[in-house]
Amino acid sequence: MGLGKSLAMLCAIVGSLDRASEFAGPISYVGPPVEGPRAAKSTLIIVPSALLLDSWIEEIDKHIFRGSLRYCKYHGQDRPKDPSILVRYDIVLTTYGTVVADFNRPHKVLENVKWYRLIADEAHVIRNLSTKQFRAVNRIPSHIRWCLTGTPIQNSLTDLSALVSFLGVPILQEPAIFRKYINDVTHSSKCNLQVDFKNLRLLLSSICLRRPKDILCLFGLKVEERTPQFSAVERQEYNDLLLKGRIVLDLALSGHNTKETHQRVIEALLRLRLYCNNGSPEENSSPSSSSPMDSEEILSLLQQTGEVVCKFCSCDILSLDISENLDFVHMTECRIMICAECIPQYQQELRKTPKDGAQSCPFCSGKHCTDNHIRKETKVREGGAVIRKTYPSKLLALLEDIQRNPLYEKSIVFSFWKKSLDLIGDLFNANGVRYCRVDGSLSLGKRKTVLAEFQGNPEVGVLVMTLGTGAVGLNNLSIASRIYLLEPQWNPSVESQAIGPIFRLGQERPVTVIRYIMDKTIEENVKNKQLRKLGLACGGFDVKGPAQRIEQLQKLKSIMLHG
Repeated sequence: MGLGKSLAMLCAIVGSLDRASEFAGPISYVGPPVEGPRAAKSTLIIVPSALLLDSWIEEIDKHIFRGSLRYCKYHGQDRPKDPSILVRYDIVLTTYGTVVADFNRPHKVLENVKWYRLIADEAHVIRNLSTKQFRAVNRIPSHIRWCLTGTPIQNSLTDLSALVSFLGVPILQEPAIFRKYINDVTHSSKCNLQVDFKNLRLLLSSICLRRPKDILCLFGLKVEERTPQFSAVERQEYNDLLLKGRIVLDLALSGHNTKETHQRVIEALLRLRLYCNNGSPEENSSPSSSSPMDSEEILSLLQQTGEVVCKFCSCDILSLDISENLDFVHMTECRIMICAECIPQYQQELRKTPKDGAQSCPFCSGKHCTDNHIRKETKVREGGAVIRKTYPSKLLALLEDIQRNPLYEKSIVFSFWKKSLDLIGDLFNANGVRYCRVDGSLSLGKRKTVLAEFQGNPEVGVLVMTLGTGAVGLNNLSIASRIYLLEPQWNPSVESQAIGPIFRLGQERPVTVIRYIMDKTIEENVKNKQLRKLGLACGGFDVKGPAQRIEQLQKLKSIMLHG
């Protein structure tokens, strides 16, 4: 995340062109087809999103002499279908979604090449051994493999096991052996009271090239925490929501052990988190615990239960990006997520499931609307903003911090929810704070225009951005030196991925990160008990038996009791 991993890989590619050519041997573009995978000099680079394809190309054009490396993108409907075309290039760039799409086809283009080098960028994307995405990437033949990631362990050491398996580390590439000699000895249990990190340290020192930020002689990173207080009215409304959540939780613990009840518990937790940011809508006299959720709230809900992946290929869904003519993700009304690469497969499945002459959902068999739930919502939101008379205490604390900054210190405000950005925008407009905004509804071209305005206009001191957008596709925001994280995330790696484009190579100022944690609220528990510690990331309420469900509910109860 901003520490030169891409540049290091480009140096490795340029420095081994002769060895890559020797590996490939003489290439003939005519004659009978080669049996089995064709050895190639090419390096295949796999990235999470199409936006990062362009980021890699920018790095190549910036650092490599023109003509030194030949590269192409293997992406989109017009990508080459003949492997012999790909092996002519030094670098082939593609996405994880494209790899899965290729894996699903009878004629597998990528598997018909034995690549000299395979680079998995943001490799934590393939941290789950059981997914089709991991299997598709792992099947690609290659001579050398690299994983690039700033967050190799997001939830548990099982994440690292997948990367070790992908790299083909001898012996430990077998999950059972990894579990016995790495995972089990680093966790205390009745059978293992003494935690031992010796094996883990030995493994990491053997296979990792670490690039900690302190080796870059940057100006430093300072993290501050703000703990705003609710007003008396806010505290009462929050307590009302908390009481409703505890009632739902008590029902679950008293034997109403259904999936729907558990869903309501998780929704209650999300309502508490949302209230800390957005307060109560002024058109309502009190916060609602039963109003319909919008798509972003559903995404956040799925994150809490570890289900925020594409239904077809299991790739991570980080944000709900759509533009005028392109959907980067599709959400059904039954809360199923589909990545851009798999949308054609979803549409094909729809055509296979006629019900009473109409299309039915291939997942729930319902006859609900099959249009993208996100796009429908976006049209509704464009109707106009509501100007409030009062604003939540947290946002007022943010405004106070922003107004104290000198204008030459540019700031970025991150929140997971667009509703929070809407409120921030209204508050800034009412107080004369000039700002730019980037979220998933902007096309790549418009994002570049907005970022150019933020970087080049000295009168614009603030950029407000959704966390998912900041985490993927934006590689250099080092013009800013102050970062405001409006709410804590269950998965801290989401925050780290957002901070990376600011605290990186090229940063010329000390960087300050300010986190907002509402006093005596659920946010304190989110900070202290991350998602992976609750065990929700590994299947949530849908895994294991009643005893494990009760145990997880007890953990949730401890959150609410101290919320």
